[in-house]
Amino acid sequence: MSVAGGCAAVVGAAVAAAALFPDGDPPGRVLVLAVAVGIYAAKVRDPWAILSVTGIAMLTFIGFLVNDFGELTLRNDTWPYLLPIGFAALLGWGQHWMRAAPPRGGHPDGEDRDLPQPDPDTSTPATGDTRRPAVQHPRRTVTARIRRRANPIGRPAKVPEHTG
Repeated sequence: MSVAGGCAAVVGAAVAAAALFPDGDPPGRVLVLAVAVGIYAAKVRDPWAILSVTGIAMLTFIGFLVNDFGELTLRNDTWPYLLPIGFAALLGWGQHWMRAAPPRGGHPDGEDRDLPQPDPDTSTPATGDTRRPAVQHPRRTVTARIRRRANPIGRPAKVPEHTG
């Protein structure tokens, strides 16, 4: 969803707010716009797109839902009505962090709970070999994914030569 789609959603929400609530009911109208902006911010990951659509929603609210006929005059009594729109955008954008998986790695207790632990009965082969079995470390796979993401074309990564 792009900025144009967000602006279209804001215009649709403004039309719906004007149809649902009468002229003297700015709280109801701002609620409709805040919900539209919050849903848009929850769907889009680009903070600049969220910021621009939030600004368009604020201008649309002031110009068409508070002042009729598109006059963008900001009176002192309309400032508080802009806060729910910005707060809804902030909540929608912030929920991306709530959905993100916790980082893998060391646990605060000092043990790696993400690592598969070998069974104590099968950790030492019958031949007397006391070496620990090979367990793939999750940080190595994350590093490999980062390298693949940095090189989407498939060229080998440029690794700096160690001089010393």
